[in-house]
Amino acid sequence: DLIVVNLGTNDASYTRDHEDRKEVFKQAYQRFLRYLTGTHRGKPIVCVTNAMTDLLGYEIDEAIKAVRAEENAPLYLMRFSDNEEGDGEGAVGHPSLIRHEKMAVQLSDWIRKKVIF
Repeated sequence: DLIVVNLGTNDASYTRDHEDRKEVFKQAYQRFLRYLTGTHRGKPIVCVTNAMTDLLGYEIDEAIKAVRAEENAPLYLMRFSDNEEGDGEGAVGHPSLIRHEKMAVQLSDWIRKKVIF
């Protein structure tokens, strides 16, 4: 019924301070969204960002806007809230189990409020 795309977090370290790399990421993200909208016609697609960093948030937002306009597709952007004190940290700076649980609640609540089926 719905597709959730959570991409770009690890790409942020590669693209940091490199506008050309950010543009390459944005173009690849757009191609991927076009593939999804073409393969899954009419299915809502929720792109999420900020699980660990929002360094590519602008590029993701721009890619979504471009594909939404071209394809008239139901594309959405949801940004996870920042890590809260007490959430802890998982391996190598990744979100902890507590953080993942909070993200799951945030995403499911957001989908219920924002996405119209």
